[in-house]
Amino acid sequence: RKEAEARQAELRLEMEQQRKLEVERQKAALERQHSEALRQASASLRALETYRRLGQRLTTLRLKTYIQGFRLTKTEFDEYERIRSECRAEMARSGEDAEGWWVVAKASEMRGELGKAIEAYDKGLAKNPDHGMCLLDKARLLIELSLSTLGKPEDRQEALHLLERGGKTRAVPEIELDLARANVLAMTSPDEAVRR
Repeated sequence: RKEAEARQAELRLEMEQQRKLEVERQKAALERQHSEALRQASASLRALETYRRLGQRLTTLRLKTYIQGFRLTKTEFDEYERIRSECRAEMARSGEDAEGWWVVAKASEMRGELGKAIEAYDKGLAKNPDHGMCLLDKARLLIELSLSTLGKPEDRQEALHLLERGGKTRAVPEIELDLARANVLAMTSPDEAVRR
């Protein structure tokens, strides 16, 4: 009888130790998950801050380029490449993001690399189909292309489709949509405009 009680006491002690070990394993797993979630949140915040900073540099440089009549110096041309490279490096660290692809697209567009710009807008829209600036700026670029010999006949239709998506999702301010639509109408023949 004493042996049976001793064996039961050993089993209870063993079960209690196993339960404590399991609790410790679960606690460690939760701590790892929490730590990973914090790391990811920190990386996302760092990435957003980087995209914001690069977007500001891009805007400043675009204004300077505009004031100069869109004549780029070698220094400015190289700065657009640095912005694009820094953005790609951040996306390699933190994961691809629509905001990052928008910065890459605008820098490519300003360098005159329109195919790369469209590709970057498409990647941004693949990450977030409602990203307002990707929708609007790709539509604007397609409108410009449709006015040139570089454009394709379907560019105007795709631009209108992008603007429509931006309006439905409220991702693009209405005034921006109206201005872009006005550009499309301005290049439409009177017969075509009546049909719309």
